[in-house]
Amino acid sequence: MYNVGSVVVHPTHGTGILKAITQMVVLGRPTNYYVFDFALNDLNKVMIPVDKAAQAGIRLPVQASVLDKALNYLSSEENLIPEARTNFHRIHKDYSERVSSGDILEVAKVYKALCIKGADKELGLKDKMLYEKTEKLLLGEIEATYHISADESRSKLRDSLRLGNE
Repeated sequence: MYNVGSVVVHPTHGTGILKAITQMVVLGRPTNYYVFDFALNDLNKVMIPVDKAAQAGIRLPVQASVLDKALNYLSSEENLIPEARTNFHRIHKDYSERVSSGDILEVAKVYKALCIKGADKELGLKDKMLYEKTEKLLLGEIEATYHISADESRSKLRDSLRLGNE
């Protein structure tokens, strides 16, 4: 159970804050709901049943050691996502599944793969949207885990990619 004011992470909506816990009657049964405000979501609020939060992928921000591993991966020479496949739809599906897993290292792998692809040629619309989403997910996680500002988070991510602060 989370407390009002807790910072949480959702695999699709990114980092958010638990604003309230409310009870509603659904199909004649009282049900408790978490009411979240997610920065990546244009909706005013996202409501998730308390007993379905784990199933929905709600979690606390990762520990610094886990995030350090993801950021170290970004600055390393390795690329754990092979580019040998040529079917765009299959690759995009794989990337989307990795991001939806909620695993920050998988998000970092997709982000790095798209950065590499974008360095060679301009990203298509779907890739660009996924790139922006992975970047926002990483930025939110960095901000929440290290308790730093959005600007500091962006600098940390860019430094991890060795892009500098352009």
